[in-house]
Amino acid sequence: MKKGIHPENYRLVAFKDMSNDHVFLCRSAV
Repeated sequence: MKKGIHPENYRLVAFKDMSNDHVFLCRSAV
């Protein structure tokens, strides 16, 4: 992971629910 791009090394991750095609956005500190 490149540092200095996202504040506090957080990145936005999208999870797609295959059952209803809903997309969930959450912040991951990975």
